[in-house]
Amino acid sequence: MVSRRCSREALTLAISALAVAACGCQPLSPDANFFRPLEGTWSTVKDGLSLTVVISELDTGGYEETQFVDDGNTLTTVATFTYDRRGGVWRRLLTLPDGATSEFVGGLADDGTMVLEQVSYNDREFTPPQSRLVYSPVSEGMFTLDWQSRAADDSWTPRSVPFVHERVNRPEPPANEGRIAFISNREGNWEVYTMAPDGTDIQNVSNHPSGDHRPAWIAAGSRLAFRSQRARDDDGWDRWEVDIDGTDANPVDLPNRLNNPDLGMFPEVHPSGSYVVNAAERDGQQDIYVWRFDGGGERVVAPSPGLDYRPIFSPDGDDILFISERDGNADIYVVAFDGSNLRQLTTTPGIDRYARWSP
Repeated sequence: MVSRRCSREALTLAISALAVAACGCQPLSPDANFFRPLEGTWSTVKDGLSLTVVISELDTGGYEETQFVDDGNTLTTVATFTYDRRGGVWRRLLTLPDGATSEFVGGLADDGTMVLEQVSYNDREFTPPQSRLVYSPVSEGMFTLDWQSRAADDSWTPRSVPFVHERVNRPEPPANEGRIAFISNREGNWEVYTMAPDGTDIQNVSNHPSGDHRPAWIAAGSRLAFRSQRARDDDGWDRWEVDIDGTDANPVDLPNRLNNPDLGMFPEVHPSGSYVVNAAERDGQQDIYVWRFDGGGERVVAPSPGLDYRPIFSPDGDDILFISERDGNADIYVVAFDGSNLRQLTTTPGIDRYARWSP
């Protein structure tokens, strides 16, 4: 009797062979490695999310591709590429944060692209595959990824705009214990510093005579965002980003990048990486708003006369903590992500601000 696992493996290998034949691919051997030039760190914008993509060779063979949302350092996907000697094809196993998996198989096409067709999602098999990925090298510093769908006539329909990956030479984030970012005026003005968790190895990473404030880890811990006055004559603030070693400091217009002026310089990112929350003013009234990361899908939560500000998602993403003066005094409130179950947590006559969730 043939087991279900063996039957599935045989079916997958058959689909693999069909995928290779359909795309005009040649079986790719490990010594003709397509992925080696793609090793390193890349930056891309995918459906409004600014991502850091890291491709690295595994000790066990094959390659791994990890994607992080830059703001919030949220891990979005992990994909492993392994070579199947029996089928003569590459396999790509994509794992999402909720544990869902997608499997792709394929190989190197005649035009030098890597074509991988989706054969399953959470053990649900697709025969024939209805979507495929096309990795296309452009230069040493760029490659594109096109997620194509199968049309009714069995041709492949590309995305209107493929995902463009640009190489960035970011330093590796510190392993194990990581680092702590903070500000200090020990050198005569406010600067952004990092240090080891035991207080040693203190480094000035902003290193500018203008004021620098509010550091936030981004890009999977290899980069810092912060507020700076260095490019302003009116004492105002802009968002800047710098590598963890103090190099490659650049201004970043986050609201324009995400096409939403209300996002501000440091919106709080949902643990899923798909939403942001911030305070926004409409007709003289400031409330708490949630948007998709790309700036669309605006909705207000817990609207009320009175000033609402400094929202932050709970670690599980179910609730939003914020400060409100709706009762004439600054108190701490919490509301569910969908705007329900509003609760006032503090009621003393004193001013309560800068509330933070425990991890």
